Amino acid sequence: MFQIDIAPKRKTASALTVLAAIGASGMVAEVASADVTELAPVEAARGKNSTFIGTGFPENWVNWLADTGITYHAEGPAFARWNIDFGLGPISSATYRIDANGAGSAYGIPAGAVLDFALVTEPWTAATPDTSNTGPDVGTTLGTDFVQVTAPGGDIDVDITPLLTTWQANPGAYYGVRFKVSAGAERGGVQAPNATGITADLIVDQIVPEPASFSVMAGGGLMLLRRRRRS
Repeated sequence: MFQIDIAPKRKTASALTVLAAIGASGMVAEVASADVTELAPVEAARGKNSTFIGTGFPENWVNWLADTGITYHAEGPAFARWNIDFGLGPISSATYRIDANGAGSAYGIPAGAVLDFALVTEPWTAATPDTSNTGPDVGTTLGTDFVQVTAPGGDIDVDITPLLTTWQANPGAYYGVRFKVSAGAERGGVQAPNATGITADLIVDQIVPEPASFSVMAGGGLMLLRRRRRS
């Protein structure tokens, strides 16, 4: 229900008066700007199998950044992390990029394929398989540390904002993002991160506060007021 305020309004102070008051108080106002950055992963690994990628199967745990061709993620998950400056400002959006190997069901990302993205909850490295045969642990709470989307077919930029805002709220608790194709594709093929420089890039949009002192403007306003009084 909308409410209509019929109470008498207070008289609004002029902009010059407000600036003068700010200058007199020494206040510094802040304005915000958007900072959009596309980050390439600084470390990435993938499993060549979904259930046999632990220490007993080192051949199935590979450095994803060393791949230069097509990799398949219905067959095994991929893990990536980036150098994210969480202190820059609140994250308003985050996008994970996928350069698909076409939209074919056999070797690409077809329409209707299900893509899973989850925050990694334990340390990992591309050089050493995890003790678990399914790889490092990940979050499972939908909309918080787990996001699932249905692919339109082909290339896709996936909104994983909930993952990044969760990560930003507790930077020390997470160690990147796991990606896998959980249904709807035979192999789930994508171009590896270094094949075209697109897959696993993270586009982060942050609200960056910037100090903008009004003291000079306010000081100018006060000078104008004084000049008017003298005339």
